[in-house]
Amino acid sequence: MHDLGAIAKKKIENGKELVKKGLVTNIDLNLGDWYTPIVVTANKEGFMKGDPSGYFRPSAEMNQAEAAVTMARAFGVEVAEGAVPSDRRFEDYPDWALASIRALEDNDIDLSVLSPKPDQAISRAQVSVLLSDLLPDEASEDESGKVFTDIGGVDGKTRDAIHELSALGITNGVNNGSKYNPNGTVDRATFAAYLTR
Repeated sequence: MHDLGAIAKKKIENGKELVKKGLVTNIDLNLGDWYTPIVVTANKEGFMKGDPSGYFRPSAEMNQAEAAVTMARAFGVEVAEGAVPSDRRFEDYPDWALASIRALEDNDIDLSVLSPKPDQAISRAQVSVLLSDLLPDEASEDESGKVFTDIGGVDGKTRDAIHELSALGITNGVNNGSKYNPNGTVDRATFAAYLTR
C-alpha cells in the first residue's frame, strides 16, 4: 500500500527544489507532471499563477469567477479598473472579478454560459464556448474536429465550439478522444492547458 502522505510530501519537496532553481514558481509542481510545462508557460505569460503561499493547486476545480479573470488576462483583454458588468447576473461575483467580466462583455464575449454563482466549477462545455468567442474569427475556418460521441445533447453553439477547439488542437477530449465530457468540471491544470495550446 502506498503512503499517500509521504508521496505528497515528496512532491512538495521536489517542488520547493524546482522553485529554488527558478524552474517553476509553485511548490506543488514536479517536472514529471504532464501539466508542469503548461503551468510554467502560464506563469511566464502572467495569466495564471498560484496562490500567495506558493501552491498552484493543479487538481483544484476552476470556478466561474477565476475562469473569467484568467481568460481576460490570457487574451490580453484591456480591463478598466473599477468597471462593473452590465449584466446583473454577475452581482454576486467578487469585486476582483467584476472589471474582467465587464471587459469581456465589452469585447462581445458571450458570457451567457457563465453561472451567476461565482464559486461554481466551470464545465468543459462552458470553457469551449468562451474560448471559441475569444479566438480570432480566422481561427475557426477549419471545423473538422474530432467526432465526440457524447455531445449530441448540447446546443448547436456549444457543439460548434467544441469542434472548433478540437480542430485547432486545443482539446482532444477524454477516454482516448472518443468523448468530450461536456458537463465535466475543469481543474486548474486543464484550464491552463486550454489557454496555452
